Amino acid sequence: MNRKIAYLLKVFEENRHEIVVNRAKFESIVSENFDKAHEEIEKEINEFYEQLMENEVQQLDDAMGLPNP
Repeated sequence: MNRKIAYLLKVFEENRHEIVVNRAKFESIVSENFDKAHEEIEKEINEFYEQLMENEVQQLDDAMGLPNP
């Protein structure tokens, strides 16, 4: 049993750099995906807000009897 543990520790040490690099790559991908999702959500919120403002202006124009542009 001790030999297996020693072997596993040796393999882990030999691959430590690769593990660190792969973890960094994974974290970078997760961060990039989060940034893209955040940008998309922000864009959708801005589009919704613009549409809301346009609708409100249209309702005010309709209420005042102004012609549609």
